[in-house]
Amino acid sequence: MGNLYSNLHESETPIELFGPDKLRKDELGNNSTFYERQVAAPSDKELQIMWSLEVVILTFTTSFILVVFASIALSKKARSTPFNVYILFLSFPGKSALVCFVI
Repeated sequence: MGNLYSNLHESETPIELFGPDKLRKDELGNNSTFYERQVAAPSDKELQIMWSLEVVILTFTTSFILVVFASIALSKKARSTPFNVYILFLSFPGKSALVCFVI
């Protein structure tokens, strides 16, 4: 079996798929190929927007899980139902993981 880039000419270099030399979408020219547009990394501004949205979603999700967890854990009547205790133990690992992601 040949090299992965055996069909490239001597003067052509493969596009870096990973690492600091990865091609960014805002660096592409008008004559870029479909492949280059598909493998190009998002610009820094797009990454900042994506991560900000992710933090907002995780914050709301964590808050909701904390409210449900606290309401079941603090109510003696809610803890007396086996289903609520089951939900309490199911939400604990998810809650702790989400808190770690938000922090």
